[in-house]
Amino acid sequence: MSRIGKKPIAVPKGVTVKIEGNTVAVQGPKGKLDTHLPNGIRM
Repeated sequence: MSRIGKKPIAVPKGVTVKIEGNTVAVQGPKGKLDTHLPNGIRM
């Protein structure tokens, strides 16, 4: 595994991140993004 994959990601103020199962939802001042993660990727 790469070392960069183990580093934390900084989330700016005003941005919320929800992780539910394999779905990640990110919402901020510029909009919202929902994405489904493939099997084998853990968060």
